[in-house]
Amino acid sequence: MKRVLAAIPLMILLVSAATAAPIKLQLGNSKYFGLYDPATRILECVSEHEGRQWRAGVASSVPSQADWAGRPTSAGPAFVYTNGSNVQFVLLRYLSGATTAEKSGESLRGDVAPGRLLNASWVEAKYGAKATVVSLAGSIEYTTVVDINMWGTGKVLSQTHRTIETKREKLPNTSLSFEVPPSFTTAWDASSNCMGIMSSNKLPMGMLVVSAEGGVNLTEFADEFMNTIGPAMGAADLKVALSDQVSVGALPGLLRLSKCTWNSKPATFAFVFCGNAQNTYVFVYAAPNANYDQYAGIFYRLLGSVQFQ
Repeated sequence: MKRVLAAIPLMILLVSAATAAPIKLQLGNSKYFGLYDPATRILECVSEHEGRQWRAGVASSVPSQADWAGRPTSAGPAFVYTNGSNVQFVLLRYLSGATTAEKSGESLRGDVAPGRLLNASWVEAKYGAKATVVSLAGSIEYTTVVDINMWGTGKVLSQTHRTIETKREKLPNTSLSFEVPPSFTTAWDASSNCMGIMSSNKLPMGMLVVSAEGGVNLTEFADEFMNTIGPAMGAADLKVALSDQVSVGALPGLLRLSKCTWNSKPATFAFVFCGNAQNTYVFVYAAPNANYDQYAGIFYRLLGSVQFQ
């Protein structure tokens, strides 16, 4: 354990060069929360603005927490989400959460692109937002710009696609393998049993997979890991904000979302711990708070691709 932790700062620097917790969406005095239930796959939105408190359904068949993204706008909260084999959008009116235009009655929902959502970035518009959505359908990656507005005239503005090659990476000396996300590379550090997963496009985020000895108490291991890694990587104020049970492949796991100051910026780290008698594994995703939700889907997709064989 100590040998692994001693090399963590080097790997954290390497990757940073480039669950169903409520997710807060706030714009000025308007405060919303996106609520996802993995048991029912239902995504809802709650408005807590004084004088217009409501709770409304966003979508009813969202595969995972990684399959949606939201953004508050002056017209109300906007969402993109995976629905079956497609990505769709919706705007909820700020007064009531309704998904139809106030005067025309036109639907505020629409299609974005084929596949499952990978990530989304947003540019606020006067009466809604423009979203750049990246989705993956088989080996085809789509990049779609969509206009989402309060009049019900939202539409796709542009769309490009490219064929990508998927690569499966095996963690040395273990039975664990995973799919490397498109436009990412890996670097193995044998001295620390750490694999950095780096963005070729220098996205403001980083990922890491750590292997350690197995047969441990997962909660105790996580406690020691968390207590050591914060000061080691220059985030002594690392604090757990959420802890939950998850599964990774066929193994039960533990998720811990933590807040800290990292590289002088407020940041969020997601740690997922799992293991068996042979190995204990730690998956780490780190990003500034401003970018965390935008790229979290990449991390959750990686977790979803994990196999032990």
